[in-house]
Amino acid sequence: MSAGLSTTITITFTPQLNEDINSVFPILSETGRIDIPLICTCKKALVAVEEPLINFGDVIFGEQNTQFLRLNNTGALTTKVYAKAPDGRTVPFLTLDELRTREEVEVANAERARELAEKAAEQTEEQDEEAADAPADNVRASHPELKPKDSIQSMAAASALESQGKRPISMADVSIPDRRSPEAVDFDEFIA
Repeated sequence: MSAGLSTTITITFTPQLNEDINSVFPILSETGRIDIPLICTCKKALVAVEEPLINFGDVIFGEQNTQFLRLNNTGALTTKVYAKAPDGRTVPFLTLDELRTREEVEVANAERARELAEKAAEQTEEQDEEAADAPADNVRASHPELKPKDSIQSMAAASALESQGKRPISMADVSIPDRRSPEAVDFDEFIA
């Protein structure tokens, strides 16, 4: 390169890692080495707090006070922000859009649950009306798997006795006295 001349060197940076580089670009000449500082930084999220102090003031036991913490990302990348709970868990902060979306989902789920509950209540009401209109014998004849309420309670009592190691009473164990007879049956003697 002649004295008094200048030239342009084109340098292209293509990062292979998401790391900042702080180095030098060396140029050698007959008079010695020239180190040109070379700084390459990656885009980052730079999160800062507007007010670094959260002051709740005096709060009476059993009451609450709410303060708002405003975070700003002045960097070039989007980032998720987490709070670290005292037990070590990380809890994500939500943006206003995320809060609105969650609220809309919760409202929709609550509405759907209310609709399902109303529908179930209507179906139960219809079934109760149908059962009241149909004679019990017709229902039992068309649905032999159904048992009278007393029979279901008897099965529950028998199951409870068996769990205690006792044998439940069966109709083979007892002779039912004639209704006109004043005899009383002591069922305790039949429980082993």
